[in-house]
Amino acid sequence: MGLLAAMATEISKPTLSHWTHTDVLALPHAIKHFSAGPNPLNVHPMPFRGPGTTQDQGIAGLVTFGAAAFIGREMRVRPTAVPWGEAYEHALAFIALAMHKNGYVIPDGDTFGDESHNFSYRVHHTAEPFVNAGRDIPCYELEPLLNKQHGFQSPGYVTRDKIVNIDAPQPEYVQLAGRNGRDVVAAWKAKRQMAERVGGSFEVKAKVEAGDAGASGPKGGSVAGWLAKIFNGRRNREYP
Repeated sequence: MGLLAAMATEISKPTLSHWTHTDVLALPHAIKHFSAGPNPLNVHPMPFRGPGTTQDQGIAGLVTFGAAAFIGREMRVRPTAVPWGEAYEHALAFIALAMHKNGYVIPDGDTFGDESHNFSYRVHHTAEPFVNAGRDIPCYELEPLLNKQHGFQSPGYVTRDKIVNIDAPQPEYVQLAGRNGRDVVAAWKAKRQMAERVGGSFEVKAKVEAGDAGASGPKGGSVAGWLAKIFNGRRNREYP
C-alpha cells in the first residue's frame, strides 16, 4: 500500500494526501518516503490536556491510534510540561525497539532514555485503555521523568549519582526484601544482554538519600543508548 501511495503521489503531485488508515492529511514528502515502520502516517498521536490545567500552561499528554497494529497495544504518555510532539517521537522509538529483529518491550517499571542522559521515561504495562468504537484497547504508558532541554525533572527521577557495577555489586545493592541477591543480579545481567543485542546498554541506578554515602531506597533499571541509535539509524528501516 505504501509503494502504491508513493507512486500515486509522484504522478499526481497533490498538495496534501488523505491517509485514511489514521485519518491524517499528509504532505507529499511524507507519502513518498513512507516506510512500514512506525511513523506519523500509521501511528497517529492524539494529544490531550492534563487534568485541571489550562491551554496556556502547556501541560499535555498523548495517546496513539495505530500502535496496536505493531505491538498489540496503543501508547500513552502522561501529561507533563514535556512537549507532546517530542514525547510522541520517543513513543515511536519505543515501538521501533519492540519491532527490532532482536528487540523487546521494555519491562514494566524499568526506565529508558538516550545515551547522553538528556531524557528519561518510566514504562508502565498497566494503563488506562484506549477506547475505539466501543472497544477497550490496552496501552503501554510512558511516564516522563527527565527532559533537560525543557528543564523538566520529575520527583520520581533517580539521578545517576550511584551506578551499580552489576559485575561486582556491593552487598547493600542486592539485598532486596524477599529475593535472593544472586537472582537479582542475574536478572540485571539478562536485561543487559537484551539491551546490547539491539546496540544499547543497561545500567542500574541506586537512589541515594541526602547525607548518605551508601545506597538505599528503590532500584531503577535504565536502558540507555538504544533510543538515540534507533532514532538516528533505524527510523526508516523496513520491518517484517
